[in-house]
Amino acid sequence: MIDDYELSVDGSPGSLHETMFHQQEQPFPGGLTYRLTIRNRDGIEQLRKRFGEGIQRHLSAVDESFVLGYVNLLVSLELRTTRYAHGIKHWINNIQQLDVQQDQVVLTGECSHHISPGR
Repeated sequence: MIDDYELSVDGSPGSLHETMFHQQEQPFPGGLTYRLTIRNRDGIEQLRKRFGEGIQRHLSAVDESFVLGYVNLLVSLELRTTRYAHGIKHWINNIQQLDVQQDQVVLTGECSHHISPGR
């Protein structure tokens, strides 16, 4: 259920309907922070298998790409709809901290406003 996910961007509630995931070592344009809490049991279990429990910092670009791609897949399956760039407000760009616990996973890091071509 989409209720298994809670997103905040710069401390305000965010919408996963308006968010995409794309790993960038140097977020562009960046400048925003996010916190994504995941309570999806399958998501927690898969991330626990790969990273163990506890806090991880300084993930490799490969691990960041894996996590962001996996979370994007989970969210897309939950939303059961296609998200198009014209409806996107934010891009989650990196993971500064991955906190895997038994009942939730919390991702924090940097994100960007969506920039439309020609702006």
